[in-house]
Amino acid sequence: MTTMADPDPAPSSSAVPGLQVLGADVGATRARVRIRALGPHGELGTLLASAEGPGYNPNSSGPDGPAGLVDAVRTALLAAQAGARLQAPVRTVAVLGIAGAAAAHHAQVEEVVRAALAPLGLPARDVSIVDDMLPAFAAGSAHGEGLLLLGGTGSAAVRFSGFAPVRRCDGMGWLLGDTGSAVWIGREVLQAAACDLDGRGPATALTADVLAELGLPVPRPGAPRDGSGDDVRQGLIAAVRPLAPAHWGRLAPIAQRHPRDGIAREILARAAAELVAKVDAVRDGAAEIVLAGSVLSENPEVSRRVRAELADRQLEVLEAGPPVEGALRLAAQRAAEALRS
Repeated sequence: MTTMADPDPAPSSSAVPGLQVLGADVGATRARVRIRALGPHGELGTLLASAEGPGYNPNSSGPDGPAGLVDAVRTALLAAQAGARLQAPVRTVAVLGIAGAAAAHHAQVEEVVRAALAPLGLPARDVSIVDDMLPAFAAGSAHGEGLLLLGGTGSAAVRFSGFAPVRRCDGMGWLLGDTGSAVWIGREVLQAAACDLDGRGPATALTADVLAELGLPVPRPGAPRDGSGDDVRQGLIAAVRPLAPAHWGRLAPIAQRHPRDGIAREILARAAAELVAKVDAVRDGAAEIVLAGSVLSENPEVSRRVRAELADRQLEVLEAGPPVEGALRLAAQRAAEALRS
């Protein structure tokens, strides 16, 4: 886990005393938490602290649940308190954007996360749990109208009006959808390696990288293919079985390491096509789009293909900040509402 306290975190004279806002961007593999002061007009103020730790997703995380997220929140709260030299209790209004916290699982996720954060001094009334789509959109849109294309551990496209979702495509989890996501790409990479080793698919440079990532040897010529314990395919089965789906996404970068490999190029081309298809499903005349997620920010080939398709559709791409800043913007709105009530 990494943490950071602002080098000069003492609250400014313009900050609302006794009140701070916390935003969190929580994916399946990583959680980012930031705390800021709140300005007198509801604007975001000084960065007080930040922390990162393991993520949480009810659909794909392992047995530890939100423990890593709770640790990151605790670390940020302690850093903010120590850095600002606070003596009096401070109220923290928090918004956590969590992957997998859409309507199907929202009540469950909200109950679990609020209960986990309560011992940290965060009462349920001050903790808002939202789907990770909303902070990602808020990080790029100033007026709340337009589209979001999310390509991260999961994937979805959403059309917003007034920062409220009015139409959504995908975000249904790895079993039913999330096509074009990091998990989807990682699974395609795994399957390509399995097909290569099994002889039911073409040879691909992806295989050696997959085996190395999983700590397995590349089979030598004439190695056993009889299903015995010396057969590398059995090792692959054993290595993959315990992996949570979120871990598959860590294999996604393997595809972009091999730009000359036909299988890798095909996987990335299909990923881009799947993402763009979601945009087409929800657009309905929208003119602006926010792009978010690791696939669109860290995979140059997928990003290039997606942006070219969006340009052909005359969609203006809004360059978004980190989703955690979108969560902070939403927390500031809620804190301002609390002050008025």
